[in-house]
Amino acid sequence: MRRRLRKKLHRGEFQELGFSIRFAMRPGLSAAARDRVILEFIGEIEAAGLQFGGGGAEGFAGFAARGDRGLLSEDQRTRIRDWLAGHPEIVTSQVGPRVDAYHSLPD
Repeated sequence: MRRRLRKKLHRGEFQELGFSIRFAMRPGLSAAARDRVILEFIGEIEAAGLQFGGGGAEGFAGFAARGDRGLLSEDQRTRIRDWLAGHPEIVTSQVGPRVDAYHSLPD
């Protein structure tokens, strides 16, 4: 496959990885407390050099990937997993494995 086509199809050296995220906040949180958790989560995503697409109310679900070209590292995924597991207002969380952001089926 030629370089131009690999780039267009996000293959080979142009492959981009990401991972799914699901988490639920403690029931009974006020709207202000939920907003604070979400802002902290987005701050952690940005600090890890990632972007997140998704949403929810008490439960959040979506997909995280790098904000620029390049491969997502296992350290970036682990950083988010550990942050979710250690947050006192988050009761359950799931962080999926790194997958091809363009050519894998959503879980």
